[in-house]
Amino acid sequence: MLRRWTCCIGGARNSGRPSLCAAAPEGAAALRKEKPPVMISIDGNIGSGKSTLLGMLKDRGFEPATPKPTSVHFAPERTHEWKGMLERYYEDTKRWAFSFQMQVLLSHIRNHREARALGTDLCFVERSPLAARWVFGEILKRDGTLTEVEAALFDDYMELAWCPDAIVLLDCSPETCLERVAKRSRTGEAGIPLEYLRSVSQAYEEFVQGYARDKGIPVVRVNTERGEIASIYQDVAGEIQELLKILL
Repeated sequence: MLRRWTCCIGGARNSGRPSLCAAAPEGAAALRKEKPPVMISIDGNIGSGKSTLLGMLKDRGFEPATPKPTSVHFAPERTHEWKGMLERYYEDTKRWAFSFQMQVLLSHIRNHREARALGTDLCFVERSPLAARWVFGEILKRDGTLTEVEAALFDDYMELAWCPDAIVLLDCSPETCLERVAKRSRTGEAGIPLEYLRSVSQAYEEFVQGYARDKGIPVVRVNTERGEIASIYQDVAGEIQELLKILL
């Protein structure tokens, strides 16, 4: 059910960030002085179960098994900030791709700032700036939807972003993801083609085997193809606890 790859598992935190994911400068001096929270990104294709897992971690009161008290924050994607942008993006991707990418990046930056402002030790977040750049952004670059100028500008803005200390990647076939997307009928997701979900799945695989591996970012892979997230929750929580023994 679970496949764990933890290449250089201790190397992601405090190991020198890549230029495309620098520490975000904060407006308040107090935030700059505080230790940033450990950020664990829950990633995966559309419909793979990210929101479900994040909600379950929160509802079941997940706490790190550490000697000292650890505050935990849970940050879902800020889809409420996207408003009608997502619908426009799917209706006319070429026109709205760069705008939507920037909106998503801003949402990720806000999630990190919020976690720091709360003084939390650990934050579980739904996706990270790396997914915006190396998964969805890479697809848009590859098919020419983003111009070279737009892609370069987005990379410049990535210098204001943050990197996750670890990634929990939910593996699920594009076909199953499509079934789940159709079943839940979320606003803005109607008409997502199977081919797009296949592109996202491929881009995630390339990201994990390429960028994440090269940068030593720990990745826990979870197969969510069959059954409910609840049926594998204990196994997933156990894997996360093992990660936190090193990250916290």
